[in-house]
Amino acid sequence: MSKYVFPDEFDCQITDEIKIGWREGSKNKTWYARIYWKAKQQYVDKSLKIPFENSRASFKLATERARKIYSDFYDNVRTGGHYSQDKSVGAMSWRYLDEMEKQATDNELLMQKGLLPKWRDNSDGFWNLEKYQRRSKRHERLKDFFADEWKQSIQKIDIRKLNKFSDWAKKNYSWAPSTINYHITEIRQIWAFAYKNGIVQNIPQIKREPQDLAARSRRFLKEEEWDLMIDWAAKRYNDRREKLGFGIAEQDVDLAYQFYLWLHVISYTGIRPPTGRPKKNLLRWDSYVIENKGTDKETRTFIHNSKVKRPYEAAIMPECWDIFDLLEEHRKANKLEKTYLFQHTADKKGSWAKGDPILSFKTSWKTMLRELNLAMPKGTPAKDILSPYCLRAYYITMRLRHGDVRIEDLARACGTSSKMIEEIYYEYNTRKQFKSLTSGSVESRSIKRERDSGYAKL
Repeated sequence: MSKYVFPDEFDCQITDEIKIGWREGSKNKTWYARIYWKAKQQYVDKSLKIPFENSRASFKLATERARKIYSDFYDNVRTGGHYSQDKSVGAMSWRYLDEMEKQATDNELLMQKGLLPKWRDNSDGFWNLEKYQRRSKRHERLKDFFADEWKQSIQKIDIRKLNKFSDWAKKNYSWAPSTINYHITEIRQIWAFAYKNGIVQNIPQIKREPQDLAARSRRFLKEEEWDLMIDWAAKRYNDRREKLGFGIAEQDVDLAYQFYLWLHVISYTGIRPPTGRPKKNLLRWDSYVIENKGTDKETRTFIHNSKVKRPYEAAIMPECWDIFDLLEEHRKANKLEKTYLFQHTADKKGSWAKGDPILSFKTSWKTMLRELNLAMPKGTPAKDILSPYCLRAYYITMRLRHGDVRIEDLARACGTSSKMIEEIYYEYNTRKQFKSLTSGSVESRSIKRERDSGYAKL
């Protein structure tokens, strides 16, 4: 044990467990604390990192620092950790993200081998590297919110501090309520990780922002616009087919053909159009289900996202059955494996191989909007721009407008909530719903009463 000097002019025994002094033989005199660890019946020496001065002010500063260090020391050993374990908010964040990255990497490797992922995220989906990167960015922003408290023990953070996050976010960012709530979820996940490791006693409930779902509503795709899109896609395919060999490759014809089919698939099923990231969300043949084929009880459905939290079985409208048959014929004609619905039919050096999935039809979509004068100038708010997602919205609005379907059933078939449909997609109009609202009326009570001088004869 190092020799310490405890100046006589000060009461260096702060408490029964804390005594401060300066270490003998050190080049630069620095205050130290000697802490008595009752459970182990031993002493632990901790540098206070304060230059020693033989003054009351220096002694007072060292005393305050020693008490804080002892408090952190006690919190660590009380919960079973090592006395030097870092229990700061930042440390919990780093350890949580580190665990997430390892599990996401493990899941990605399993999926590359065609196996199911095993590590679930905190919403009962599965971790992947895209989720990890998105969460990491949120934690970077949380550093700014916590400021100096980022390095403070998580056990000492006041819940009142956490409840200020929403106001802080609105002051510093132009975030939607959902974005603020995503960050609040990450704060709670830091505490959940600490709770799992026995560092905190509970996971705090933090004041969240109410979501204005109606504000998320995007521009609806009009029926006449959808017709224009289908006509444009068909014309482009026919034009390319006629010019095959004259500057147009077989692959160009094929992509135009599959884009035409893709427009129908999304519009008549309500499936979320994949963006290509992650690949597990791409449309696959093993999700396509036909029952009682060729009978009057035939049904065709598509089970989408069957490996994540909310799988949904989309009903394929009969108008699209022939489209799926064409896709199957196209796959067989090009001798493709029965994997993805939309696949490249030829190699493209440095880009893809035959059989690889078509990740998205983003380029075709943008070209179509531009040529149909439906594209919007740069800087237009996202809610006013037609994206492939509008095809899913088109399906939902058409079912509401022309189909005798309950919102609850439609929500389940589309993998969303009744509230989301009511707030975003449902253009309610009593006159349009008049027939369904008045169905079941009692005919015998619908009588025309006799009149007498402006009064009914009862």
